[in-house]
Amino acid sequence: MFLPLLVYPPTTSWLPKKLIDDGHFYYMPVSGIALLCQAIADKLKRGNQLEYSTDQIVVLTGAKQTIENVMLSIIDKC
Repeated sequence: MFLPLLVYPPTTSWLPKKLIDDGHFYYMPVSGIALLCQAIADKLKRGNQLEYSTDQIVVLTGAKQTIENVMLSIIDKC
């Protein structure tokens, strides 16, 4: 089975190069990118009248990482 080549729209094809050029080519913090967490906190305050600090917001990449982080945070390491 062959997958089609991905063709990105010209409006987004510059973004990966810019991120690499700006030094964003390493693993991100486990809790998420700080600017993204701040944007989520701002949206929750503006749109839902809920106040959260960025250390109360976690942005994860998928279910496996989420389950592992939850399990590691609640299981006693004895």
